[in-house]
Amino acid sequence: IPWRFGNLKISNIVTDGAEVKSGDTLITFDPSEVRKAILDYEDRLIVSNAELEKMLAQHELEMEELNADYEVTRISHEITRMQLESASHESDIKRREIKLNLDKADISLDRAKEQIENRRKIQIEEVKQKRLSIRQDEERLEEAYATLNKLFVIAPAPGIAIISQNWSTGNKFQLGDQCWSSQQLIQLPDLSTLKAKVNINEVDISKITKGLKVQIRPDAFS
Repeated sequence: IPWRFGNLKISNIVTDGAEVKSGDTLITFDPSEVRKAILDYEDRLIVSNAELEKMLAQHELEMEELNADYEVTRISHEITRMQLESASHESDIKRREIKLNLDKADISLDRAKEQIENRRKIQIEEVKQKRLSIRQDEERLEEAYATLNKLFVIAPAPGIAIISQNWSTGNKFQLGDQCWSSQQLIQLPDLSTLKAKVNINEVDISKITKGLKVQIRPDAFS
């Protein structure tokens, strides 16, 4: 499982030597860290989506204000231009003054337009970064749910569950033990077919032929 969810801690394990069927749960790992991560990511997504909505509303308000300022500047520029066109009978000083005001209005109009474009680019990048952050949290939430389903070791086939030895404790794996990737926890030999090496009394050996069905009863495990 991903490292961010901590180590695998055994919270339930099958009895050593138990006969199991295909699909039986052999081991369950502690899901508390994964569930905590799921709650954290869900809370973060709620907050992030609310922040995104607030950001979009603020951006809309900013653009409305900038467009309003631009419109005021444009109207002022248009008025100044009309004044210059109608100042043909004015003195040179008066016309020069109006021309300077028009140049100033040109600069203000260009600046207002540039301010709108720059702010729009900044807003696009802010939204992009916020949505990227939300997508990352969504992916981690999906990963957490997928990890939750990985915390169960299921028997792929019927057999006898033989619990392996935990090299860090010297005992067989048990409740509360932690394990790491590539560690063998359980062997599941299939006992539907066995190969047995047995000693047969010389008196009985003549009764044994190839293909004969036999019953084997070990003294220790009847």
